[in-house]
Amino acid sequence: MRAGIVRWMFYVAAMMAVGPLAAGLLSGLRAADGSPAATPLASTDPVGGLLRGLLAMAIALGFGAAASRVSGMQAGLTTAGLVMAWVAWRSGEVHDLIREAHSAGPLTRLSIEGAVFGAAGVLMACVLVLAAKGEGTARQRLLGSGKGTVVACAIGLAAGALAAWLVAVTPLKGQAVMAAVAAGAAAAAAARLADIRVPLAPVAVPLAVLAVLGPVAGLVLAGSANAVAASYQGALAPIAHVTPLDWIAGALLGIPLGAGWAGSMIEKRAAA
Repeated sequence: MRAGIVRWMFYVAAMMAVGPLAAGLLSGLRAADGSPAATPLASTDPVGGLLRGLLAMAIALGFGAAASRVSGMQAGLTTAGLVMAWVAWRSGEVHDLIREAHSAGPLTRLSIEGAVFGAAGVLMACVLVLAAKGEGTARQRLLGSGKGTVVACAIGLAAGALAAWLVAVTPLKGQAVMAAVAAGAAAAAAARLADIRVPLAPVAVPLAVLAVLGPVAGLVLAGSANAVAASYQGALAPIAHVTPLDWIAGALLGIPLGAGWAGSMIEKRAAA
């Protein structure tokens, strides 16, 4: 019972204090017209925006690592994810970015932003896993069986992309974040069902890949000349509605959920 109380103390602190603090770092981001329809790179101060975003991720990592050390790896991932959900909520929505710019340029910027924050998100997941008390070497906890981990994560990538495509039917921020959470859960569940030995840290890689490919899919499927019209018509590829910070929050929140579900399914099969 005491362990559960401590775990929930981390969750509440992340939602009520640390999350708003980290999200406040992005409050100064502005689009060219002065509106808050911006992300770290798709803003009037891209260099400063990236630094603000990385600092917000560092805050989430520090608090999540403390939770991971005290309450376990899944608690650490969830705690960091709650902080990042606040940060993601402060970033602009994709349709506003495109309409403000009157071009498909923001999609290109979002893809680059996805590469930067996606790599940082994978690093976050690795640190959170290593911060937890556990058995096995660092290699085993991060890479698992090698080839089997690669195959399982490839399956997770496909499952995550499908989940995000189905959920992100509108670019509204709440739906975009939930699409990323669904993608994280689907990726982890699919990877663990393919190979129960897959560690959780590598499952963040498919979400990092989607952070890069999501905007590219929107650009390719709509065409650079038609992206603005597609945005107004609500015809942009659903997976393009999810911004990089959404993907990071979704990975951290969704992966523990998907791994837990897959574990319970495997236990039921073994019992049967």
